[in-house]
Amino acid sequence: MSSLSDATKVHVAKCLSCPAQGNLGRRYECIVCGDSVTYCGDCYEQGKNAPSEKHKYYHPMKAIYNRDFFELYFLGEEMVNGEAPQSYKCAFCDELGFTAEELQLHVVEKHSGHGDAPKLLDILVQMNEQKK
Repeated sequence: MSSLSDATKVHVAKCLSCPAQGNLGRRYECIVCGDSVTYCGDCYEQGKNAPSEKHKYYHPMKAIYNRDFFELYFLGEEMVNGEAPQSYKCAFCDELGFTAEELQLHVVEKHSGHGDAPKLLDILVQMNEQKK
């Protein structure tokens, strides 16, 4: 849920997986853990989003862009309520391209028997309620 200020200001961050730090351009932060779990775009795309005792593999990650990366990915698109468009990946089957609402539905329909599904659904319900 990138805000307009995130997309337009320089944010100093440190990737948990590689030495990259400073203005990462495009980075991913955990919706639950916040900026204490941050990965540069390259590390996230390479699957280096390592779970820990606090950060679980099913925690949704949000993409945050600096101005240059926002324009590269979304040139011509308008932000809705100050938010950059988000696309989430299912932690259980790695299917891509869900909105938070779609991911919630997907987990209910396809993965409701998974042991971690209730925890992920709780997170998604909270995310979707915050949007209202």
